[in-house]
Amino acid sequence: MPEQHTKGDTSTIVLEKENEHLTPQECDILGEIANISFGSASTVLSTILNRQVSITAPRIELVDLYDSRDVEVPHVVLNIHFTKGLDMENLLVLKQDVALSIADLMMMGTGEVEDGKELGELELSAVQEAMNQMMGFAATSMSEFFQDTVDMSPPTIKVVKLSEEMEKISEIDGNHTIVKVSFDLKIDNLVNSKLVQIVSVEHAKQMVNKLMQLSGGVEEKDETAEVVETEIVEEVEKEHLTQEEKDVLGEIANISIGSASTVLSTLLNQPVTISTPNVEAINVRHYDGVPVPFVILNVDFVEGLKNENVFVFTKDVALTMVDLMMMGTGEVDPEKELTELELSGIKEIMNQMMGHAATAMSEMFQEKMDMTPPNVKFVTLKEEMEYLGESMEVDELVQITFNLEIGDLLQSKMYQILPIYEAKEMVRRLLYPMVEEEIATEEIEEEKIVEPVVQPIEFKEVKQMEPVYMDTSILQNVEMNVKFVFGSTVKTIQDILSLQENEAVVLDEDIDEPIRIYVNDVLVAYGELVNVDGFFGVKVTKSL
Repeated sequence: MPEQHTKGDTSTIVLEKENEHLTPQECDILGEIANISFGSASTVLSTILNRQVSITAPRIELVDLYDSRDVEVPHVVLNIHFTKGLDMENLLVLKQDVALSIADLMMMGTGEVEDGKELGELELSAVQEAMNQMMGFAATSMSEFFQDTVDMSPPTIKVVKLSEEMEKISEIDGNHTIVKVSFDLKIDNLVNSKLVQIVSVEHAKQMVNKLMQLSGGVEEKDETAEVVETEIVEEVEKEHLTQEEKDVLGEIANISIGSASTVLSTLLNQPVTISTPNVEAINVRHYDGVPVPFVILNVDFVEGLKNENVFVFTKDVALTMVDLMMMGTGEVDPEKELTELELSGIKEIMNQMMGHAATAMSEMFQEKMDMTPPNVKFVTLKEEMEYLGESMEVDELVQITFNLEIGDLLQSKMYQILPIYEAKEMVRRLLYPMVEEEIATEEIEEEKIVEPVVQPIEFKEVKQMEPVYMDTSILQNVEMNVKFVFGSTVKTIQDILSLQENEAVVLDEDIDEPIRIYVNDVLVAYGELVNVDGFFGVKVTKSL
C-alpha cells in the first residue's frame, strides 16, 4: 500500500508510492512546458477577448483522485486529445463564473455576469471556441520545443463534476493518482481565478522522457540529473535572446514607441499611454492557429539602422483611432468594415508616430535614423509571418508587446515584430557603439605604416594685407519673404507662431514629405513642425 500524508494546510493527499512519484527535476520540466505553452496561449486569448490576459505561475501537484475539496462541484471541463506528436489526453478545468465571463466577452459584452446565471449551449460554444484557439497556440509552442509536429483534436466541453472526468483519466494508469497543473488566470480586473490542467502520471512522464531523449539525458539519471535538467530547460526555453538583450530591446522600445504616444495623443485629442513592452522570441508559425485578420504596417529603416519592422493592431484599435482623428467620438461599431479611408488614416497616424520614434532613436543611438512611410494591409498574422519567413529567410522573430490605452475608450495591445538577427544588431549597436570606430582606427594606423614620398617645400613671401571692413547695417533693411509649404498649403511665420496646441491644421492633401522653407520664393531648406515650451515653430532639418 502506498504511504499517504496531507500536504501543507490543504486536504490534498500526496501518494509517495515510488513508481508514481515525480522527481523534482520532472516537476520542473513539466512546469516549464506548461509555462511556455500556456503562457504563449494567453496572447491569442487576449486578442479574442480584447482584454489583458495573463496565464502564469504553473504549480505541479501529484494528487489523489478523491481529493476532498472540489471534485463534487460542477466545473466546466474541456477534454483535449493529442492526435500527433504526443499520444495523450488531458483536461482543462474552469470555474463556471470564469467561463461565463469569457463567453460574455466573446459575445462583445462587458464580461460582468449576474450571480446565479446558468451556462447555456451558446455560452459553452463560445468558451469551446476560445479554448480551441488557445490550445492551437499551445500546440504550436509545444511543436517548437519537442522538435516534432504536435496536433490535437478540437476540445469537447461539458459541465460535470470533476470526479466523473478524473476517473476516466486515472484509468490510464490503473490507480487514483493524477498530475494537477494549476495556473493563475487573470483577465483585466474581471477575473482572478485558476485554470487547471489535469493529466495522468503516465502521460506526464511521457512528455518529460520525450524531452530527455532529445537532450540525450535518459541514461544515468542519478549521476547527471542536474546537467540533464539544465539541458532540457535550455531546449524547452529555446533562448535565442539573453535576458540582457531582452532588457535592452525593452528599453529601446519603451523610449522610442513610448515617446510616440505624445504625438498620438495630440492627433487623437485623447490621453494615450503606450507602455510596459514585453519582449519574447517567437517562431514564424506562432500565429498559424489564429484566423483573425489584423491591421499590419510594414516600416523599413533606411538610414542608421537598416531593418524591417512590422507593427500590428487589432481592427477595433484602427477604427477607434481613425474615428478620433476625423473628429469623431471614438465609439465605433466593431463589426464595421475597414475601407481605404480608414487604412489611409491609420497609415498617416503611424507615419507621424514613427517620425517621433525615429527622432528618439537618433538621440539614443547618437546617429541619424530615418525610415520609409509605412505600408498598410489587413491580413491574418499567419499570412504576414509566412511572408516575413520567406522574404527574410528566417524562422525566429522577436515580438514586442505594448499595452495601449486611449482615454476611457480602449485598452488593447500593439505588437512590434522584427527578425531576431536585426534585434540583436540593435542591441550590439547600442551597447558597443565604439567597435566600428576602433576597427576603422586600426585600419588607418595600418595605412600610416606606408612611407610617403616627401617633397621639398618652398615658402613664398607672405605680405601683410590690410583688413577690409564692410558696413553690414545696410542689409538690415532688405526685406525677406519667408514661407512654409506643407504639400500645397502655404503658411507664413505669423501663421506658425499663432498655432495653439490641439488646433487642427487643414491641409489640401495628405503628405509624407517634410516642410519646404522658401525665402523670397527660393527653396532654401527643409524642416519639421516643433513645439517648444508651448510655442510652435519650424525646425530646420536640412539646408540646401
